[in-house]
Amino acid sequence: MNFDWLKNIKQNLDDVLQYGSIEAKEKQELAQQEATKRMNSEQEKANKQAALEEKKLYDYYQKLKKEELDKIKLEKEKLTLIEKIKQVFGGKEEEGEVKGESVTPTPTPATTTPSPEKIEEFLIDYAPYIADQGKIDDYYPNGIPQPPSELLDIIRKVSPEDATRSAILKLTESGYNMNPADYNGNKNGTIDRGTNMINSGTFDWLQGTPYNTMMEKSGIENYGDMFDPMKNENMMDVIRKAQGYGAWYGPRDKGFKHGL
Repeated sequence: MNFDWLKNIKQNLDDVLQYGSIEAKEKQELAQQEATKRMNSEQEKANKQAALEEKKLYDYYQKLKKEELDKIKLEKEKLTLIEKIKQVFGGKEEEGEVKGESVTPTPTPATTTPSPEKIEEFLIDYAPYIADQGKIDDYYPNGIPQPPSELLDIIRKVSPEDATRSAILKLTESGYNMNPADYNGNKNGTIDRGTNMINSGTFDWLQGTPYNTMMEKSGIENYGDMFDPMKNENMMDVIRKAQGYGAWYGPRDKGFKHGL
């Protein structure tokens, strides 16, 4: 025999005794449900607000980080410029001038004062040769460096009329390293050597052409001479005249114009 109806009556009587009426129980349950919804909604709002505050803090941190990196970059560029100007004038700046203090300058004889064109020769302007600023920023996050003075002297002796493109080539091929390790990763088994990464296959080929006369005039006899920075630069000049700057891929790969 089914006694479920009797159980229902008993449950209703229990509810009446506890809540006063069945309707009162339903109202209390509904009120509890609404209270739970409000708690969940308030918790969700609190979570969203916390996430928003966290994002604000992160964005502020990134802003401060960028400002600090910009300051470091500007300071490095300033120091580089000061160093190059020192080289131009052939003397050391007074300590007060470097620090920004007021110092009475020592008069310089007119015969030793370089012209603006002379000063410009010491500062490599990369801007006209940049093709992809994104790549430039990736490879040189602190700004594009100037070549060291020793290497700059070699560049100006061999390529005074084309110093900027010559400098860019060395920057992108060897990072201005005057004694880099050989690169042996070419698929055809050839080697790239020296500050301009002169390819051994190109070297051998040019020896069998009229350009070999230029090589001999520069004292270039064999591929081992490419360890010598000056001879390496002279060989770069031979390749440049034979094939153009398009013979190298370093500039293109690092954000400069291919072929310069």
